[in-house]
Amino acid sequence: MSETQKTAVIFGLANKRSIAWAIAQKLHEAGWRLAITYQNERLAQEAKDLITDLPGSEGFMCDVSSDEEIAKLFAELQGRYGVVHGLVHSVAYAPAEAAAKGNLLFGLYWMAADGRRELLASDPKLSCNQAVPLAPRPRPPARPSTVDYRKNSGVFYVKDVHVGPGLEGIARGTVKSLRVVTMDFRAAGIGENGSGGPAGGALSSTPPSCRNGCWDPKIVL
Repeated sequence: MSETQKTAVIFGLANKRSIAWAIAQKLHEAGWRLAITYQNERLAQEAKDLITDLPGSEGFMCDVSSDEEIAKLFAELQGRYGVVHGLVHSVAYAPAEAAAKGNLLFGLYWMAADGRRELLASDPKLSCNQAVPLAPRPRPPARPSTVDYRKNSGVFYVKDVHVGPGLEGIARGTVKSLRVVTMDFRAAGIGENGSGGPAGGALSSTPPSCRNGCWDPKIVL
């Protein structure tokens, strides 16, 4: 085991059509040492057959729906390899029978150009619409506000609003006041409306607008 060789753990290997398998092959070609996980005993034999095609790689069973099993796996990996330099997250499943029950979850399929498709994997506990956490993330530092609300004045830096087509034809000095707004960016789209103009059209998801709405809500300061 080389001291300079990097180690990666790969989640989501199911068969030769798995995205995880393609990534594993490329990493192995690049000289990485691989710890490849498989979900359960049902997938163990096929996963082990694939792992043998990547000399130096090892297989580990881990049910990613169990936080305890994930923690146990990483403790084992730390004892085995010391440092894990990379993690491939290719886990996202949905039950095939969900649609029949009216529960429209997403599934992962292999699909041919003519529309033929095959469900690659499913698990009633996991949906590919929700990411499966595999490693704890540190809480991001809270950035303190720089606004002192006790004051009734402030310093603002504004670009020359006369540059560009927005105020074309309006003489300088005509504008006597400005409305200052802040953008409330969305983490995810909620609702939808269309935006269109000379540059083309697009779908936007800003709840408070309808037709030709802004991409994000604006709050007047």
